[in-house]
Amino acid sequence: MPQTHEILAQSKTRYRLAVVSDAQSAYGLPELRAVGLADYFAPIVISGDYGYRKPDARLFQSALTELEITPEEAIYIGNDRFRDFLGARKAGMKTILLCPNGTFAYFVVAFIFPLFMRLFPSAPVPTGQTKDSARD
Repeated sequence: MPQTHEILAQSKTRYRLAVVSDAQSAYGLPELRAVGLADYFAPIVISGDYGYRKPDARLFQSALTELEITPEEAIYIGNDRFRDFLGARKAGMKTILLCPNGTFAYFVVAFIFPLFMRLFPSAPVPTGQTKDSARD
């Protein structure tokens, strides 16, 4: 997504951001650093460090524990219906699933849309939603 740095910088001023990645330990963090994204996130949970992969809920729970928040306080944004969506939901988190091309596939919890549109007003609007539905 072309606005990635802008969205993350804006989000980081209001929220704590974490990564849960299925990368191998030797590549995950260096790749995030190489593209200039690592500093936006703490913690960065890499499955290769844990010995199990997404959708194992323990990975998502590790991020929640390090953030010192409950699953109800978190929203997980991912791009894989099985690994991201299922794993985060098993951990009790609300989820937003993004298609690989950066558009929304669907929203799991309806109230997330208004919040997301306030945070990211230039984001594409998913089918069945309007920017007007983002009003309080």
